[in-house]
Amino acid sequence: MKIFACGLALCFASTLALAEVAPSRKLVEQYIEQARLEQQTTAQVDGYAEQLTANGTPKQKATLVQYLSQSMGWNAIKEQYATLLQQTYTAEELKAVLAFLNSPKGRSIVEKNAQFSYELAKVMARNGQASAQGQLGADTRSSSAAELVISDVEEKDNDGRTFFLGKIENKSKRSAKGVQIEVNLFMAGKFVDQYSTYVSGAIEPAGFRYFKVACGCKDSPPARHDSFKINVIDSGY
Repeated sequence: MKIFACGLALCFASTLALAEVAPSRKLVEQYIEQARLEQQTTAQVDGYAEQLTANGTPKQKATLVQYLSQSMGWNAIKEQYATLLQQTYTAEELKAVLAFLNSPKGRSIVEKNAQFSYELAKVMARNGQASAQGQLGADTRSSSAAELVISDVEEKDNDGRTFFLGKIENKSKRSAKGVQIEVNLFMAGKFVDQYSTYVSGAIEPAGFRYFKVACGCKDSPPARHDSFKINVIDSGY
C-alpha cells in the first residue's frame, strides 16, 4: 500500500512539474506575434506623445517620441518583455491563450488592443497632466466652462490620421486650468464617436491657447462621420 501511495505521489509530482514547465523562447515569440504586442507598445508610445504634446510643435513631439521610444518603445523592452513572459507564465498557459487568440473572439480582441493601448496611454497622460496642475479630483465650477470660448475649429487629415485644430479663449477674469476639450462625432445626426484632450498649462484672463484633439491612430481611425461638435466639458479656476 505504501509503495502504491509513493508511486501515486511521484506520478502526481511529475504531472505537476510537467504542467508548470516554463515556455520556450519560440512559444513566447509566437505569443508576442499573435497578440501583436509590438503594435500595442507602439500605440501606447503614440498615445503618450499625442497627449503630452497636444499643444506643442512638431519638433517637440518628435523629441518626445524619440525619448519614449528609447525608454519604453518595443525595441527598448522586447527582450525584457520576453524574459518576463517566460518567468511569469507556464507553457500550458501560453498555449491556452494562443488557442483563444486564434478563435473569432480572440482575433476581434487583438484587433482592438492597439487602439485600447493608445487611448489608455492618453488617459494616463491626461491624469498626469491634471495631477501636476493640482486639478485631479478638484472641484470645478460649471459656470467656468461657459466663459471659455472655442473658435477657428478645423478638421484635418494627415497620412490617414484625423485630428481637430482650434483656439480657446478665456473670457473670464480668472486663470483657467485643467481645461478639457471634447469632440463628439455624428453621422446623419447620430452620435458615433468621441475624443478629448486636456489643454496643458493655464489660460490667463483675456488670453487664449491653441489646441489639437487627435482622433484614433493609424490602424484604428475614428468612426465615419459627417459632422462634429466641440465642447469644453471640464475646467478649474
